Parts: sequence; C-alpha cells; structure tokens
Amino acid sequence: ITGHTEPYTKLCCKGFCIDILKKLSRTIKFSYDLYLVTNGKHGKMVRGVWNGMIGE
Repeated sequence: ITGHTEPYTKLCCKGFCIDILKKLSRTIKFSYDLYLVTNGKHGKMVRGVWNGMIGE
C-alpha cells in the first residue's frame, strides 16, 4: 500500500517486468490494467472454452 493519506493504492505487482511495462507504457503511450485473477489460475480449456486470464 502506498501513501500516508487516502486514497491508498494497492500494488499487486512489482519487479523487473513491471518496471519494463511502466517504461514502455510511457515511451509508446499505452495504458494497461493489472489485476489478479479470482481463481488464481492463468487459463485452462474447459469444454472447449478457455477460462482464467487466457479466456479474457
């Protein structure tokens, strides 16, 4: 959590790849959203349909 007063910001991700993502987004001007999938899975094909992050 960042900051000492509201609004607080929750940070879910950090590290080298996130630093590169931030730099690229500033350099080539794009936005992104990072979030954790609710079931903690990245994707699995179930009955011919992908779920998780892949399915989105």
